[in-house]
Amino acid sequence: MQTIAVPGVVIPRLREGAYLQLAHAAEAIKAACEYYEKDEQPLAARSASDRTWALFDRLGWTGAVPEKVELDVREHRAALLGAIESMTASLPEIIADHAVNDATKAERTEELAALRKFEATLHGRVEPGTPRAGSVAVPPVLLARVREGAYDCLVSAAEDIERSASSHVPPESGSRMTCDRAWSLLEAIGWSDTQHPMVELSIAEHGAALLAAVEDMPPLLEVWLAEREDELRLLRQFEVQVRRAVMETDS
Repeated sequence: MQTIAVPGVVIPRLREGAYLQLAHAAEAIKAACEYYEKDEQPLAARSASDRTWALFDRLGWTGAVPEKVELDVREHRAALLGAIESMTASLPEIIADHAVNDATKAERTEELAALRKFEATLHGRVEPGTPRAGSVAVPPVLLARVREGAYDCLVSAAEDIERSASSHVPPESGSRMTCDRAWSLLEAIGWSDTQHPMVELSIAEHGAALLAAVEDMPPLLEVWLAEREDELRLLRQFEVQVRRAVMETDS
């Protein structure tokens, strides 16, 4: 069993984020069950609820905060990441709120930094396994960034095609190829956010699109998320990994 120590400083916010995750899962289950003719069972929401419930059983639902809690990484990874994501999305808004006093701003700023540090530690402890030959595994922490890059590639290709069509000239062949590759990549990784699955992609099929999606993201992230040095570092490392895999496949 691979374990990780959850520091007490992040447990209150992890609980808060887990409550949000649990509420979302319960809402999805409720919505699915309100329809008499159901297309599918709310299995994903039930799984998310079970994972979050199990995390609460280890962290405690309320009450005193322990100095630290040891957790099995593989058992609680998805629930932890969901809780962290909820709070790293909401805490910056709380910190920026003019109505929040300075003491609370300082406390929340420290908690946000601690959450991000713990998130980086969590990703460093996950062992996804060795991808199959000719494939690459997209780290869960980078999946959203890869998706953003793929959307950017798709938008760029669509704009080129639109300009050509407006001028009544054939689009560049590269635009159609970029569009098709980005579309295929988004179908493989999901068009919207998921529960941080480990996605394994064929380099032969998705290598070019994956490389295009990740190679332009670091400069953008330096502007958007200057404080997320851990994510920038991981993205740059993944870009090198993908480029090496593409070169090996082409040779």
